[in-house]
Amino acid sequence: MTTKQRRFSRWWEARTPLVRIVLFTASLLLLFLAMDLLLFRRLSHPFMWLWGTALALILAWSLEWQRRRNAEFTEQDRMPPAQG
Repeated sequence: MTTKQRRFSRWWEARTPLVRIVLFTASLLLLFLAMDLLLFRRLSHPFMWLWGTALALILAWSLEWQRRRNAEFTEQDRMPPAQG
């Protein structure tokens, strides 16, 4: 991992889950806008944008949920075994 990647990773982890979801959704919508303008040279129907926004939010939320779940498992892995 390069220094820039580590710096971005620390910055990304410092954000709250809601901010991460909003930033990820916005980046997907910007990508969708760029593809829309490059492919069709105009904006698609508004319902396409509603579907795109909904799909981007679902993807962002599921990635955030998966990140939390992985963090819980790594915390459990770090815990010493219970003394019986």
